[in-house]
Amino acid sequence: MVDVVKRFDLHDYRFVIGTPKYSATDNYLGNEQDWRDAMYIIEKSLSESKIVARPQEGEAQFNGPTLQIRARDIFKRDWKIAELVVDLTTQKISNNRFINSENEEEIPVAIHHSFIGSLERFIGILIEQYAGAFPAWMAPTQVYIIPISSKHLSYSKQVLERLETLGIRAKLDARDETMQAKIREAGLQKIPYMLIIGDKEEKTQSVSVRPRSGQDLGLMRTEEFADIVFSER
Repeated sequence: MVDVVKRFDLHDYRFVIGTPKYSATDNYLGNEQDWRDAMYIIEKSLSESKIVARPQEGEAQFNGPTLQIRARDIFKRDWKIAELVVDLTTQKISNNRFINSENEEEIPVAIHHSFIGSLERFIGILIEQYAGAFPAWMAPTQVYIIPISSKHLSYSKQVLERLETLGIRAKLDARDETMQAKIREAGLQKIPYMLIIGDKEEKTQSVSVRPRSGQDLGLMRTEEFADIVFSER
């Protein structure tokens, strides 16, 4: 769960133990002992992992207490990112059993786990978190290929095919526009990398690399550039 929030640069996070709303106990399955046992499982796991979590009433699910990771976005709004539920109640109701190593019958513990909750909400959080400027590994389009003129289209298409073969998400801007107009378009779309292709690049079978930051990384072979993109994963 921690790896998920760190991977997406959500560093302002905390752990929460979701407990039932004690004024509305009829909304929950199971008996008091089931819930105590489930809470013990969560608290013991946290203790062994040396993780501090605070209880929050009303954040339990109907079938068990929860362990949540909640994170604040760039606007300091609080979101539930990941959650697991320790479920002892539905296993009893369903009469599920298994035979343990001592050849004894036991009731299993079900762990319901959601890494990112609502996918649509999570994508919305990420769009705001990165202001649309996704890191290359996450960007829908990682590379924008910009031929200087129409005579460079043939080689640009070869570069596009090679990148796609390597597994890189690339697009070729073949519009009849100036190079500066194409560069401006790539900037507006916040594409991580631009590849400029002209006479020099075609002659040397290379590409000129410009990251979104505005640097000029110079000439390199397509495979060398692909290694740079892959290194960001």
